[in-house]
Amino acid sequence: MKLFGKTALVTGAAGGIGSAVAQCFAAEGASLVLSDCNREGCSAIEEQIRKKGGNVQVILADVTRENEILDLFAEIEDSFSSLDIVVNIAGGDVEPVVDVEAIDYERMSLNLDLNLKSCILICREACRSCSREVWPDCKYELAGLPRQSGTIFIFCV
Repeated sequence: MKLFGKTALVTGAAGGIGSAVAQCFAAEGASLVLSDCNREGCSAIEEQIRKKGGNVQVILADVTRENEILDLFAEIEDSFSSLDIVVNIAGGDVEPVVDVEAIDYERMSLNLDLNLKSCILICREACRSCSREVWPDCKYELAGLPRQSGTIFIFCV
């Protein structure tokens, strides 16, 4: 159990990739925070993990909204002693195939919020939450996080 004693946040946990990552991490002993805006999807994954003896909590969040990201991390801080791993999978496209000439500003903005801004905001909040105890230099670097064995890993997918 490589991740025993670690707490992992998985965003986009209700989707195919997110649920697979969550189940793999649970099998390796991690305590999990599943986050998505899809309550039913998260509940299904939560139930599967609990049936196998995993420690899991669902915190719903729409990662296109900064206030919901802030609330997500506040709840994680209240519920867990540390956050060790962030797997930032939330993303996608409202309409995967569209004529370039038909892309409107609102759709473009939503895609930027979901696929770019949310990733940066989640990484920022992960650094803020871990920097006090585990990783004091985390807040100064986003692209090239310091390599310190046994602390936090941030994946932006």
